[in-house]
Amino acid sequence: MRRGIVRKKIELAFERLRAFSHHISRANRRFLDKLSQVSGLKRGVPGTLGLIIALVVITIVLAIIPIIPFVSWTLLVLMAVAFIVFGVAPMYRQSWVETQFALSIFSEDKLRPLESTKRLAATGGLENFTVGGAIEIFRFPLFWGGGTAQGAQPHEVHIRVETEPWSARELPEELHQTPLKDRHNRRKYSVTNVERHLEDRPGCTIFVRETDWNTWIPYKRLIERDENIRHAWFSIEPSRNKLPNSAGLSGIVSFLDDVVLASRRSDDLEFAQGAYSISFEEQFSDFDLYHGGSLLAADFWMKRALCEEVFPLKKNYAADPLAAWAMVDNYLVDRRFLSMICEEPVAGYSMIAHYRLGISSGQFRDLYNHLKQVTKGDSVDPEGLPVFISAANLSCLVEQGYCSCTSASDQKTTFKINNQDLHFTSLYRAILYRALIGP
Repeated sequence: MRRGIVRKKIELAFERLRAFSHHISRANRRFLDKLSQVSGLKRGVPGTLGLIIALVVITIVLAIIPIIPFVSWTLLVLMAVAFIVFGVAPMYRQSWVETQFALSIFSEDKLRPLESTKRLAATGGLENFTVGGAIEIFRFPLFWGGGTAQGAQPHEVHIRVETEPWSARELPEELHQTPLKDRHNRRKYSVTNVERHLEDRPGCTIFVRETDWNTWIPYKRLIERDENIRHAWFSIEPSRNKLPNSAGLSGIVSFLDDVVLASRRSDDLEFAQGAYSISFEEQFSDFDLYHGGSLLAADFWMKRALCEEVFPLKKNYAADPLAAWAMVDNYLVDRRFLSMICEEPVAGYSMIAHYRLGISSGQFRDLYNHLKQVTKGDSVDPEGLPVFISAANLSCLVEQGYCSCTSASDQKTTFKINNQDLHFTSLYRAILYRALIGP
């Protein structure tokens, strides 16, 4: 047991070192871009000159000042090695590392946009940003193969609740829907606008208005079956949308072995019944707002989603969020928001987030069972059956439209899924994750 803990800590340290290396590499790339613009030299030339100068200086120092203390010249050598490893070497990886990821590198037969989604995207000139039922509204800077520590950190995404709740006054009377009478009615938050932060500062502010399940679902069911109504009153731009929605988070969960967690959604859910999600979906709630306020609500949203949808901590998190989060925080390497999408089939909006765990998929299975024992039978939301998809199989899903996956509870059980089995935005998430880790 102790050996396993030590191994996990070593793996976690290496993952964090890789993330740190990626940050240094990106900073160096931005510096070299500026230097290239000023000097007129091609990218890579300034880095090469810098390397030559650094080596020449070190050689001179070691040659003409032999009495320099051991510690000093050792430090110089280490600085040169760090410059090579973290600065120059990343520039000479394959070209995909240096390329900011763009969906346009994929052909339409790979992106497989829904016909209705293509029609809505065409109204905003966003045909090249359409995958399945998702239309990309914006994405934080993401480099192809640049590593998993990319995107906006949780505290860089803010959520502000407008004073007036959502109302149907901007819709014609014939479209007004009678609210449900579900006694388990719960508060929801309809996205009304989003503002990006400065270009050199990742993050955004999401504006929402209060609504509830009973009010929203009748409209969702109406527009889901009528494309004309949906496209007449829904917009890719949240500020122009007239229909109610519920702010969503679509999470991608990956492990140290680059395996991705997926789940088959239950057949009795309101959305995408029986479809496979990569990895889960969770709506924003007043619980997140109560604990996080405007500035940290997105942070608590991400934490709650992982505890409810991935780890068996649903009841524990509701009772004591900080204590529940402490049970899993040490196993997490990073978590970031990657982008925001429009979910055309249901006229909604969702933030895409990535969680990187510092354990392998096999270790996750053991940790999950351990937490169930510690929490005395606590569980996840009963929304689906978890499965594992390897990086190779995920690439096959993107390229060929089908792949094999393994049951998370029994590694001997494998089965195939194809594009038609996916949640309408899962293919978009699969492509984003593939971009993070590269081919």
